[in-house]
Amino acid sequence: MGTCHKGLLANLGSKDGAFGRPWDELKPYRVGGPLRNGSEDPPMSPLAVWPPPYDAIGPVTSAVSAHIHAAVVCADGKAWAWGCGSNDGRCGVERFLNKKGDGKPPEVDMMKCYMMGPHRIGVARPLYWKHPSLQGMRVLMLATGRNHMAGIAVPAGD
Repeated sequence: MGTCHKGLLANLGSKDGAFGRPWDELKPYRVGGPLRNGSEDPPMSPLAVWPPPYDAIGPVTSAVSAHIHAAVVCADGKAWAWGCGSNDGRCGVERFLNKKGDGKPPEVDMMKCYMMGPHRIGVARPLYWKHPSLQGMRVLMLATGRNHMAGIAVPAGD
């Protein structure tokens, strides 16, 4: 695992990783595995955007990982991303945090950088993104690079 991926492991600039308890972010961590600080409860972060749990997004059919972001495509054709979005669109999600949930107007107006947990790709509203969204589309494949992500999608009925 590269050192840049430590951001995905809760390194947000301090040893508590914004979770309120010490976290050693340099230890490898498997999603769904034992928590690194010995806690039985999953972490809650004020910097996260209340995403669904990893196991709630559905069966994963493919996964891609890049420099400091990752994404999956699920069996239902929805794509999800997490990691460093860096406000440049590399994760394909809205620029602002949305604590109300998928596809709903943001309740907070904060720029995101690290996104802990899966966030739906391609459902930004025209206010933020002038191109058509992936709403009503089925994602077939994703590819990633250091600072970008690309996908192939078809209408959901096809």
